[in-house]
Amino acid sequence: MSIKVGIVGFGFIGKMHLSVYLKNPDAEVVTICDLSKDALKKENLTKGGNIDLGEIDEKKLNQIAAYSDFDEFLNHDGLDLVDVCLPTYLHCDYTVRALGKGKHVICEKPMSLTLKEADKMIAAAEKSGKSLFIAHCIRFWPEYVWLKQAVDENRYGRVGAAIFKRVSPMPTWTWENWIIDEKRSGDAALDLHVHDTDFVNYLFGKPQEVFSRGAAVVTGGMDMITTQYIYKDVSMVLAIGSWGSPSNYPFEMAFTVLCEKATIEFSSSKKPTLIVYKADGSIEHPEVDKADGYTREIEYFLNCVKDGKKPTMVTPQDGRFAVEFVLREKKKARS
Repeated sequence: MSIKVGIVGFGFIGKMHLSVYLKNPDAEVVTICDLSKDALKKENLTKGGNIDLGEIDEKKLNQIAAYSDFDEFLNHDGLDLVDVCLPTYLHCDYTVRALGKGKHVICEKPMSLTLKEADKMIAAAEKSGKSLFIAHCIRFWPEYVWLKQAVDENRYGRVGAAIFKRVSPMPTWTWENWIIDEKRSGDAALDLHVHDTDFVNYLFGKPQEVFSRGAAVVTGGMDMITTQYIYKDVSMVLAIGSWGSPSNYPFEMAFTVLCEKATIEFSSSKKPTLIVYKADGSIEHPEVDKADGYTREIEYFLNCVKDGKKPTMVTPQDGRFAVEFVLREKKKARS
């Protein structure tokens, strides 16, 4: 029996999640909730975002109920799981309400704007007995999954240095431009850079210290942030995040990892995306899963719900820690 899914918030990420669910035999999207009653019209499904949504079957769209009232949405017959794809400042309220109605919840990253909100979400999940999953998709992105395995296995010897980069044009495609309002999104540090902050902690563990610098270029919030994470066993770990560029600037996520026996390089803008330059002069082109991180994370959570297990790949506490750490970085940058 398929898991009945409802999506609340039908901007870019809501549309992306819909396209993933429609391809998964374990899920049935039965309803969406959005202020726009025309959100499911085909001409509105390809607007905005920095990653291609692919084709969406219009026949399946006609079977999905659309609500503009969240309470009516929650009362939709048989709804099992709520996917919260709303602006960050709304994550806490809608997640808590869904959990209170006995629904499993997948909530987009970042988990929340504040630690108080994150704690409220965790408490609601514990009280309801339902699963709360924070959608940190980079932990599931094939090249990053491969890197995690390679480092954990010490495949190319000790890691000496690592640089992570995530750069984007200004995200002007969101509802009422909420994402470039620091009070509603937490700016580029919390919305964009949080991907790499979370992955650095996932890959190397909690750092001893951080040093951050930020730049307010266009929006008034941090449009660029650079953080150096200090570890005892890794000489340099650096992450750069930016969305201060014009619309013609290409999106890229990338990393370079220097190991004793090889240098590993990934860039979403290159083909092949992942290359290993080995110390013996040879070059490897590792094969990775063709499914993207959105597909893999949703498949993972659906399996958790189906099997009655709490998610362990990303726990609510992991989501909270990512927020805590980015807020720490922002404080360091401002000082």
